[in-house]
Amino acid sequence: MGTGGIGLHTAAAVKALGAAGIVLDSQLALFPESSVPKDIKDLCSKLNGTETKIIANHRVLVRPNSPSLPDDITAEDLKEYFTDLDISKSYIPMGQDISWQQTCMKSSEP
Repeated sequence: MGTGGIGLHTAAAVKALGAAGIVLDSQLALFPESSVPKDIKDLCSKLNGTETKIIANHRVLVRPNSPSLPDDITAEDLKEYFTDLDISKSYIPMGQDISWQQTCMKSSEP
């Protein structure tokens, strides 16, 4: 099983290398079946992956209105900001592979 950073080409590569499967998460955010709130879906539909940043060993979505953090924040302290999906108060764990969601949506259309 391969996880993390799986995109169109890496999915085929890990399968060719013998992986039993892959795990998709944020790439599925735009699908109608997803429970992600509409405002987050709208935001995610415009992302290209460069909007994420590693903070205290966590890759998170960073926006202009993201909460300010101390320079020396620890991973434990950062967890306080993983409370909900309000991007003005919280950080959302999200990989650069978020940009692949648009490809997923297009390829699933009839």
